[in-house]
Amino acid sequence: PRYASLLEMRGGFGTVNEVEEGLRNFGAQDLRDLQVLFNLSWLGFMARRDAGIAALIAKGRAYSEADKRYVLDYQIKLMTELLPLYRAALAEGRIDITTSPFYHPIAPLIMNVGNALRCGEVQLPAETFAQPDDLETQLVRALELHERVFGGRPRGLWPAEGAVCPELVDVLARHGFEFSLSDEDILFNSLKQPRSEIALNRPYTVRHGGAELKMFFRDRGLSDAIGFVYGQNQPHEAAADFVRRLEKMGGEQGGFVSVILDGENPWEHYADG
Repeated sequence: PRYASLLEMRGGFGTVNEVEEGLRNFGAQDLRDLQVLFNLSWLGFMARRDAGIAALIAKGRAYSEADKRYVLDYQIKLMTELLPLYRAALAEGRIDITTSPFYHPIAPLIMNVGNALRCGEVQLPAETFAQPDDLETQLVRALELHERVFGGRPRGLWPAEGAVCPELVDVLARHGFEFSLSDEDILFNSLKQPRSEIALNRPYTVRHGGAELKMFFRDRGLSDAIGFVYGQNQPHEAAADFVRRLEKMGGEQGGFVSVILDGENPWEHYADG
């Protein structure tokens, strides 16, 4: 309720004058409540089990500077604990961790923006753009950071947005990557055949220019079910449906199913995060 009241205090947001007028309504306490409530709203369900955080959520308004400091310090504490959890799981062999090019580039377009024409008729920028060295640098930086954080180099790469092109095979193989991943549409446009689970649910070896790379292609239906559908269902029903669909695939062809999605899409829509 307090957050809603702050939004109401802000008022219209159409012009600079309206913004300035809205800001004049806010005193120090209002701004402090806004800061604390904003940061509390982005703490996940595990963080909300902390007694101090739960008490601040229940308090709801009239926060002190000490309250604000508690929330910010708790966020830093969570972040310092997160990477060691991943490192431990990696060391135990429970997970594998991929990396991505450093600044999240659309790799084929960084290499040459003209690669967009392979997808069909598109409007290219008037100025040509081809910076393959930039992509190389981003891969090197990603590998160096991964090695510094996790103590070893990754075997796999998730190309930003799943964007790939044949020339990327040479680049990734040269930097020691063993596998990469993309979307099922990329696979079936490349094979020039209709979608089938038998063709989708298995690993591929892609070769180009004397280099080769293992490739996995995501099952969009299963991935989007987690990202956009199951959050609207009862948890046990959603889990049962997911397992049923996997078992059906395994029973028919015993395949390898790739489920790939952006974690931020479903996160806030599920019960208990």
